[in-house]
Formats: sequence, structure tokens, C-alpha cells
Amino acid sequence: MNNRTLYDEEVPPFPFAGLEEKHIGQHCLALSSALETPLEFTTTAALMAVSAAANGGLSVETISGLTTNSNLFSIQALPSGAGKTMVYEKLFQPHADFEANYQAAFRSDTLPQIEARLKLTERKIDKLSRPTDEGESHQLLDELSALYKEQKELKRKSLVPRFLAEDTTPESLEVLLADYGSIDLNSSDARKLIKNLAGEGRRGSRTEEDVLLKGFSGDRTKVDRISRDSVSSHQGGSLSMSLTVQNDLITKLYSNESLSESGLLGRILPLQFFPESAPSPTPFSGDLNHFQKCYADQLNPILHTYRTASPGTYVVKVPTDVKQVMDLHRQQVQKKMAGEDDVIVQCMARWSEIAWKLALVLQVICFGVESHNHPLHIWCAQRAIQIVEWFGIQQRLCLENAVSQSVSSKLQSIEALLCDAANGHVSSRDVQRRMKINAAEVSRLVSLSDGRLELFELESSGGRPMKMLRLAVK
Repeated sequence: MNNRTLYDEEVPPFPFAGLEEKHIGQHCLALSSALETPLEFTTTAALMAVSAAANGGLSVETISGLTTNSNLFSIQALPSGAGKTMVYEKLFQPHADFEANYQAAFRSDTLPQIEARLKLTERKIDKLSRPTDEGESHQLLDELSALYKEQKELKRKSLVPRFLAEDTTPESLEVLLADYGSIDLNSSDARKLIKNLAGEGRRGSRTEEDVLLKGFSGDRTKVDRISRDSVSSHQGGSLSMSLTVQNDLITKLYSNESLSESGLLGRILPLQFFPESAPSPTPFSGDLNHFQKCYADQLNPILHTYRTASPGTYVVKVPTDVKQVMDLHRQQVQKKMAGEDDVIVQCMARWSEIAWKLALVLQVICFGVESHNHPLHIWCAQRAIQIVEWFGIQQRLCLENAVSQSVSSKLQSIEALLCDAANGHVSSRDVQRRMKINAAEVSRLVSLSDGRLELFELESSGGRPMKMLRLAVK
């Protein structure tokens, strides 16, 4: 069975119009041409990079009266040699530089003051904790309680700031979100993390998506520790996530019923790329360093303004006409859900929320650090709706490809059983037992085998015919 791709005739092109006028869009075009990688990939990764740059400090009011952040989830599947690492290095280099510089300044300027205050506080605790003839008093207990509270807060403040995560486990990611509030998870080779999510890690078949679900919505994260003096933090965290993997792993994800039922797959903007279907790249003749500098010059102020701000500091207002556009889209999506499979409905249920996040990201692309001083532009809302609808098609393609791969794998297993059978046929019941499927699934697989398999009945000694499978005679 052939995989459906983003270049199939019925799949519309990525809604790039308007982005080519922005520095970020120009950089995407340059990267795509210079590195001979799909424009859909560079543009998706760039949207995720902007999403991460504003994560945590910038939000938008939605029609429900609530606010949502710019954080988005995306997984892009490309084969080896498709330029994943180079694209990520270019697009997320400003984030890495920003974190390194911020940490260096913290260590040289802020941390010594915190450590000095912590030392004085611990000396006061030690002095008050010494036994005296006066015994305990309410005043002494109150003073010690206040000092211990101050000590705990200073230890929290002494943590070197973190904004990025790459090669991490779900447990470590949960700690990062609890400690730092907002984390940007990006990786050009996320095989290990994806395997953990899909239930192939050290915990057997148990999927580990809980921390991602909390991070997407900004839910409170609770972490119990037995180290670092049991310092704990329970604040809500905002997680942005952009990962690349090879095609086999995204197929595993979209074949996992647990990840679909939990709602994780509906929160992800997927991209699955098969090189044999791609058009020829446009030759590149420009200066990639020039485009990289323009891109970094635009992104650096965004990182400095929004990435370090506390949640709720900057909120983008939404005018009435934009609210009407977004609400109409929500109603249209709800109508489209009727008659769809449950797994598709799980994805569609998140389109409206993701459209708000994408609109906020596009607002940042348009207005930079002045985004919060402008009402949400209607172009940002309209283009966000087009982009989320396009990714909705990609979600459907990923699900269809996962089903196709699953069917192919099962058919191969059945054919292997038949080839090993001494008399050339096996019972349907034996196939069910070995492959842990039911009779209806066996019949479905036979119908999808393009005539390679046959179901027939064989008389048994008990008088009741048995359903058997065999390879079709050509």
C-alpha cells in the first residue's frame, strides 16, 4: 500500500502567501533552496521557533474570555539526509544563544548576590536553632519559620535559568516545567523521546504523554523530590515542542490508540515527508548568512521581551471582527465533525484552540516586540485558520498512512504464517490467537489483501466447518 503524501494532487499547497514578505518567510525560502529541503518543513519549523520565542510571556484573549499562550506542538517526519539538523540549527540558534547569554549574565551578576543572602539566612537559622535556657517561644518559632521560608525561596531563585530542553525524558521535562514555568522542547532527532511517548521505553507499553498534555494547556505540574533538600515547585508550565523524526516513528505515534484517546495527537501539527514525491528544489543563489542575520535580528528582541516575562504580562486584545472570524471557524469545525471517525474528531476538537495560538504566532511575525500593543490583526486570524486546516489534512494523512502501514504489517505476518504451514493453510482461529486479533479483523485483512489471501471453509471431524486462510492461487 502506498503512503499518501503532502504532494498528492488533492492536497492543497501550504498557505504561504503573505509570509514571503516577512524576514522569517524570506529566511524559510532561502533555507529551503540552499539546503534542498521542503518549504513546508522550513516554514513549519520557523513557526515553531517563533512560537517558542514568545512562549510564556505573551498571550491572547479568546472568545471564551480565557487566554492562551503562543506555545505549539509539532512533529515533522523526514528521512535521513533531508536536512533536519541543519534547518534546526539555523532556526533555533537565536534561542540557544539567548539562553547561553542569559545564563552567563545570571551567573556573573545575579547568582553571587543570591548566594550571599542565602549564606546570611542560613547563619541566622543556625544561630536561632542553638539550644538556649529560654526554651522555645512563639516568637522564636515565627522567626525560624520566616527564615526557612526565605531559605527555600532563595534556593529556588538560585537555579540557573533554563529555557530549552532537547534530549530529555518525560520525568525530567516535568521537573523543568515545575522549576522554570515555560520550556521549549526542540530536537532534530527525537527518536528516544518519541519511543517513550509511544510506550516503547523502560516502562513497557505504558505511554508517557501526561506531562505534554499539561504543558500544552499550562496546567499545574506537581513534582515530588527526594533530592535538592526536597525543594518542590508546583506552578503551571507552558511547553512548546518541535521535534523531527524519521517516518517509521511518526507512523508508530499515529498507530497508538492511547495517544489518540488522550488527545495528544490532536494537539500536534504533523508533517510527514516522503522524498520520492517531492518536486525539484529551486536553485539558490543568494547569501544564506545575510538571511540568517536578518532572521536573528528579528527574533532576538522577541526573546528578550517575551521569553523572560511572567505569564499575563503581555496580552493581545482581540477586536470584534476577529472574534467573529474565529467563532465562525469554530462553528464550522463542529459541523464538520458530524459523521467523522472518532480518531479524526479527537484531532478536530483542537483546531479552534490551535488556530488562536497560530494567530498569536503570526501576530509576533508581523509586529515583533510591539505585538501586545496592537489588536490581533484579522490577517493573522484568517491565515491561522488556513494553516490549521492545512495541518488538519496532514493529521488525516498521518492517520491514514499509519492504518496502511499497520495493515501491510499484519498481512505480511499472515503470509509468513501461511508460508510456514505444512499444508499451505492455517485456521482463522489460529491467526487470531497468534496475532491477538478477532475474527472480524481477519476478514477485514483478507478484504484488503488485493486478492492475495482467501478465506474458505474446511470440514472438520466434529462436523462443523472451520474457517481457513490460504494464499490465493494465481
